[in-house]
Amino acid sequence: MSFEAEVWEKLSAIDVKPMMEKTQAGVGYVSWSKLWTLLMKHYPRSHYVFEDKRYTVVGDDGPVENVEVFCKLTIVANDDELITATGNAPRKLTREMWLPVMQSYGQFKCIDNPTPRDISDTRMRCLVKCAAMFGLGISAWAGDDYQPDKTLERILAFAKKKSDYRMDLWRTAIVIKEAFQNDEPSVAAEAWMERNEDEKIDLWLAETKGGFFTQAEKEWLRAATLEAMQPTGQTA
Repeated sequence: MSFEAEVWEKLSAIDVKPMMEKTQAGVGYVSWSKLWTLLMKHYPRSHYVFEDKRYTVVGDDGPVENVEVFCKLTIVANDDELITATGNAPRKLTREMWLPVMQSYGQFKCIDNPTPRDISDTRMRCLVKCAAMFGLGISAWAGDDYQPDKTLERILAFAKKKSDYRMDLWRTAIVIKEAFQNDEPSVAAEAWMERNEDEKIDLWLAETKGGFFTQAEKEWLRAATLEAMQPTGQTA
């Protein structure tokens, strides 16, 4: 069996599904530290190098810089006995992969003028992707376990709506946020109940996913709305 076939057979047989995690957008992934631990268990002499390429593109506000990361991973065989007997160097297998520095959520667009942290995170993602070219974690890139995140779908749909509609909702959100700060539940409840159900769905998106309100504001608004809906003279 060739070394290439040996590496693929051994690494592709490893089931990484039990160690997979998910991003906020519902995309499955294997962390670089877990993957590297697996690789070191089988081929501890393996090593990698990174290269970054930078591109200047014209954005809405003028020129910006995008960065693409390249990873070169070399799997080195455990050939101690063979090396001793023949004096030859250990067998090696090198493959390369690339990945742009981009968002890890939403529309996965390239990040303009990425920070060193953005680039560092992308390097490790690229290492994981490169390891899949040897078979390790290839199932994580197959998409078999991917389940679309309904909230993400709503975010993308909301992003396609007209800007004047989004700004109109933002004005409502400002009223509610100011009412939250000033502890004026009736003001917030009135602004909320003026909106139809579709508009409320758009307003209710999680703030961490591009929405308008924090969790604390949501809980306060829910209580304010319930109170406002009670008949006069009664409390919830």
